[in-house]
Amino acid sequence: MNKNTKIVMAFEIKPEKEQLIKNCCASMDADYRRMLPSDHKKTLGSLAGITGIPAKTTAGSMGEKIEQEMLVFSGFDSEELEAFLDLYRMQGIEKIDYKATVTMYNIFWTPEMLYQELKKEHAAMGK
Repeated sequence: MNKNTKIVMAFEIKPEKEQLIKNCCASMDADYRRMLPSDHKKTLGSLAGITGIPAKTTAGSMGEKIEQEMLVFSGFDSEELEAFLDLYRMQGIEKIDYKATVTMYNIFWTPEMLYQELKKEHAAMGK
């Protein structure tokens, strides 16, 4: 993967939001990738195109089925991510609760595992 490649992986995005998010990606010179159910069991690193990351995870738990919208960012530095999120808000796009970046801690997780973790965090923040 080219270090400068910015990718937004989109899971279960409502059709009315998809083009607006694609527009944000185009403005940020980022690739928009709609993830299919067959991608949900692959590693985040492989989906992001990171060299050397296997497509299959060695972790025991596969996580739970992704039922809510989720965006996963790869290749964004903190300023670029903030700029993307500012643009997203300025476009008036309905909020997506589950958002994350690919990190050295979750690079071998599946999107389903990440979704499960984000769901727990979201529930904890709601208390």
